[in-house]
Amino acid sequence: MHTELLPGFKSLSERYDRLIVDLWGTLHNGLSPLPGAIECLQAFGAAGARIILLSNAPFRVSGVRDVLAQIGIPETIYEDVFCSGEIAWRAIR
Repeated sequence: MHTELLPGFKSLSERYDRLIVDLWGTLHNGLSPLPGAIECLQAFGAAGARIILLSNAPFRVSGVRDVLAQIGIPETIYEDVFCSGEIAWRAIR
């Protein structure tokens, strides 16, 4: 396996049309978006990519979306959210 160091996400947008992004530490720090994260995903989306957010948070998707909005991450930059809390809830209902 070869690990490639990338100068940024721009080179990925030329290779991939889908992106799965972890939330904590990648998109935000729990209080606010990380510097450049929103702009990066906006650019990726403008290039036609589908963006899915991923979290191991023990919450339902609606709760995760609410928190994202509260800390300044707009719904317009992602298509969907997958989180462990939602998957667990669906499995036991």
